[in-house]
Amino acid sequence: MIPHPPQFQTQHPAPLPHQLIMPRHQQTPRRQDNLILAVQNILDEKKEVRKLDSKNMLASIELFGNQAKDAWNAGKKMKISPSYKKIRGVVISGMGGSTLGAHLLKSVFGKSIKYGFEIINDYSLPHYTGPETLVIASSYSGNTEETLSAAQDALAKKW
Repeated sequence: MIPHPPQFQTQHPAPLPHQLIMPRHQQTPRRQDNLILAVQNILDEKKEVRKLDSKNMLASIELFGNQAKDAWNAGKKMKISPSYKKIRGVVISGMGGSTLGAHLLKSVFGKSIKYGFEIINDYSLPHYTGPETLVIASSYSGNTEETLSAAQDALAKKW
């Protein structure tokens, strides 16, 4: 005959963190929640956004799709010199929004780009740039200090 195991008083383990969270409808609203809801309500109404949008960024965002399509079509029409076939890397120099297009390209095509593709926001080019590197300087204002310095660095190279 097999003896019965002794009876132990078992305690319930402490609740796990996800078990401590009450369902949303049982929670009392916190100030932070109310603020988030207020911001969400404003962002859902274009009229409200326009009141706060002193730089008209909403219009820029709304036009972005057409701008991207226009840029794509213009790129397809470009005649590229055969000398660019020697390119083995691309470095794009710019600050902030001036590199938005480069970031978009890298995020969409990054895994299929065969050569180095780097976006810099510094005063000088990476040490590995050379005669087979295409350097693009991008500045909306045309006088961004870091971008101009990197462009001068590219021009000064004696490849």
